[in-house]
Parts: sequence; structure tokens; C-alpha cells
Amino acid sequence: MLTPEFKKRLGRSHTFVAAVWAALFASCAVAALVPSDFFEHIPVRDNYPYLLGLENLIWGLAIVTAVLLLWSRPRFYSVAAVFEATERPLVVDGIGESPEEKVASRLVYFYRSKMLRALALAESVAFYGLFLAVIEPDDYEWRLFCATAAALLVLFYPSRTFFDELMKEYERRETMREWR
Repeated sequence: MLTPEFKKRLGRSHTFVAAVWAALFASCAVAALVPSDFFEHIPVRDNYPYLLGLENLIWGLAIVTAVLLLWSRPRFYSVAAVFEATERPLVVDGIGESPEEKVASRLVYFYRSKMLRALALAESVAFYGLFLAVIEPDDYEWRLFCATAAALLVLFYPSRTFFDELMKEYERRETMREWR
């Protein structure tokens, strides 16, 4: 079994992911509140030949990113999916002295990496919106991108309940020795 001190140490990973989430969510809010006058001083010529194609590419990237996140959430961001990821033969330095602690730290590593990837993809939608604002500052479509990114971040909120559920499942499996 894991000691309470080690559980607290593993809980810092969740705290880190929650802090990253808060920073990314705040950046979405700030990006949405940027006045459109801010982008008018960036010189983009109206007669640039690939401007419409670039705008369509940005829309396509944002839609594909959002659909990818919505599709992957039930498949890759569940307790079972995190346990399944730890079974892959990837070399990860685990913290802790005992084998149980190393396995638990490997589990938390995969949880943290999955969450950070999802948060980065969600935030990328806001950046696509800012690129769109540079192209067309008078159009307010880019605020829609920021709102979509914020909604995706809310969808992938790193809840403490999920983390605790992950640790309880680890302890249950460790007691039963199901997955080693």
C-alpha cells in the first residue's frame, strides 16, 4: 500500500495539471476580451492572394482539433484508458522506493501526460482564433474560437474526483494484483 506522504506527493501532479488548466482557461478569457482594435495595427494586405485559403485552413484546423478532442475523450481519458496506457512498454522513471510506489508514479505520469496533451489541444483552438483575428480583425469570429477553447477546457477539467478514483482503482488492483 501507498503511504499517505507518497499519495500527497503524487497529488502534486494533479495540482500541477489543475494549475495549468487555470492558466490556460484564463488565457482564453483574456484572448476573448482583447479589443479588435489591437489587431488593426498589424499590416495584413487585403489583396494577399492566399488570405481566404489561410482562413479556411485555420477554420479546418480548429474544427478537426475540436472533433478530435470530443472523439478521444471517452476513449482515452478514462480510468481504464490510463491503466491501459501504463501497460505499454515505455521507459518512464518512477519516483519512490518500493515497486508499488514506482507503479503508482508511472500511472500518475500517464494521467498527467494525457491531460496536458488534451489541454494543449484545447488551447490551440484559441490560438487559431487569434491567428484569424490577425487576418481579419473586424470580424468577431475569433471570439467564437476562444469560447470553443474555453468549453473544451471545461470539458477536460482535471477534477480531483477523477484523480482520487484513479488512485482508488490502483489500490484495488494492487490489492487484487490484477494488472502487473
